[in-house]
Amino acid sequence: PARAFDIALAILVATCPCALSLATPTVLTTALNHAHKHAILIKNSDTLDRLTRIKRILFDKTGTLTAGKYQLRAGETYGNADPHTLLAIAKSLETNSTHPVAWYFSRQETATLPMTNISQHSGKGVSGDWQDSRWHIGSAAYMQENGVALPDDNTGTEDANTTHVYLAENTTLRAHYRLSDPERPGLAANLTALAARYPLAIASGDRSANVARLAARYPITDYHGDLRPNDKLALLEAHDPAHTLMIGDGINDAPVLARAAVSVAVGRANPLSQTHADIVLMQNGPEALPYLFDLATRTQRIIRQNLAWAAAYNLLILPLALCGYLTPWIAALGMSTSSLLVTANALRIQRTAPPPGA
Repeated sequence: PARAFDIALAILVATCPCALSLATPTVLTTALNHAHKHAILIKNSDTLDRLTRIKRILFDKTGTLTAGKYQLRAGETYGNADPHTLLAIAKSLETNSTHPVAWYFSRQETATLPMTNISQHSGKGVSGDWQDSRWHIGSAAYMQENGVALPDDNTGTEDANTTHVYLAENTTLRAHYRLSDPERPGLAANLTALAARYPLAIASGDRSANVARLAARYPITDYHGDLRPNDKLALLEAHDPAHTLMIGDGINDAPVLARAAVSVAVGRANPLSQTHADIVLMQNGPEALPYLFDLATRTQRIIRQNLAWAAAYNLLILPLALCGYLTPWIAALGMSTSSLLVTANALRIQRTAPPPGA
């Protein structure tokens, strides 16, 4: 009876679940902070757990596998329209879009025109009124929807990263721009490394011929082009969405990003895509994926180590405290030491190799 208070106090101190309660949050906080230091925003901590269960990766093409930095390769105008005026019209329309193609036109050093009734057509183009005419800019499919006749172009031998943009006044074609979008540096090595662990696929709104030419150079046999947002979503639904990672940047990727098990928005992604994505790569592209998978695997492993240590410590210390072998100060020392060990183990996340170029 004389030792009852000391033993009771030692039991209370020894069974305090400090290490157990710190085991998971410290690791997750350290992992999210490590990613943030390298310009990667992971919105929810459970994303890391879902990353460890990914079995397939689905890529968008434009702005994801390519850099999204378009340059003009060639341009033709039709009729008697002034090329500078047509470029000003194109800029005025595309300034209202966040598509990578639009960024090329919006950077041009020409004045914008007072366009009215501007409408964006997701994955197709933009239209607006100017000087009693309805102007359209966008893809060949969008032109055909509006009754615009296009010239026959021999595009079979073009580069996979060539994008055709057409400008029309009402139903009359006024300009045809060929833009080139280079692939991301180190794309071949990155896709080869990912293909060794996961099946890769492409779902793009770009022309099927461009997608096929790009996929042929890399270990990707599952590829699809000319897809609208609902087509991309249907493609995801047909291939195990619960274990698929989707990486993209366009507004037409938003539905797929919202549905995939893990979604990643790249670089200058559309704000809607960033909203729906679990992870936002502020400066990186697909080259950051191996880092994310490595970070998720390390996080899961260290959490298990911490939980095992905390459980083993409590199971060992409790019988000693019950039998009176521990004084309160020794129990307090053991509790503090176990918490410090759990925290120190969590800091090992910082040894994760950063993404390329960080």
